[in-house]
This record gives sequence, structure tokens and C-alpha cells, in this order.
Amino acid sequence: MLLDAPCSGTGTLRRHPDLRWRLEEESIGRLARAQARMINGALQLLVPGGVLLYTTCSLEPEENEDLIRGIGGPFKTVPLRGLVPAGSKPAGTAAGGIRLLPAADADGFTFHALRYEPR
Repeated sequence: MLLDAPCSGTGTLRRHPDLRWRLEEESIGRLARAQARMINGALQLLVPGGVLLYTTCSLEPEENEDLIRGIGGPFKTVPLRGLVPAGSKPAGTAAGGIRLLPAADADGFTFHALRYEPR
């Protein structure tokens, strides 16, 4: 299941420089709370062995790894490092995901995957 969550878009500043002046600090907290509700709802829909791929075009930890780190129980992180396109330079996140940083020809994105592994 894919959850491409609405986010602050900080990975798209290259193409949307006006975002610097439109984005407010409290927006990130508000978005993170909404994203947490979306993640929790999506996780409830997974069948055993199912995977949730959570992605944003945000580079902010509050909208990404901070949310994923709070999930435990039967949901296990799926390594994504080997699945990025050739030539990409992914950076790992503190929650086992990957972050693609903005480049001259690409926006930045963050990805995490969780597999439902009930006992």
C-alpha cells in the first residue's frame, strides 16, 4: 500500500522557492499530526505480510522518521537502500528509511516501508 502523504514540501524548494516565505513552523507540526493519523489508518488496512510504503516530498524529520520511529508492535521496517534508482545518492534516516536529497534535476523525497508481521 502506498501512502504519499500531504506534506510541507521542503524537498521541492528548488522548484518552489516561494515556499520559504509561505511555510510556517507550526505548519509542520499540524501536518505531522495529520500524517500520523493517516499512517495509523493505513496500517490498520494491512493484511499479514502487507507493506506500507510511506513517502513525502518533505525533508523534515517531524514528517518522516519521527513518525515511523513511534510505530512498533507487529510492524517491522523494510530496508529500501537497494531499491533506489542507479545514480541516486540516498541518505539513511534514523528510522531505517531513505532520503533522496534535492539535486540539480530532482526534488528531495523521504521513504519508509513497514511490513505487518503479526505473531
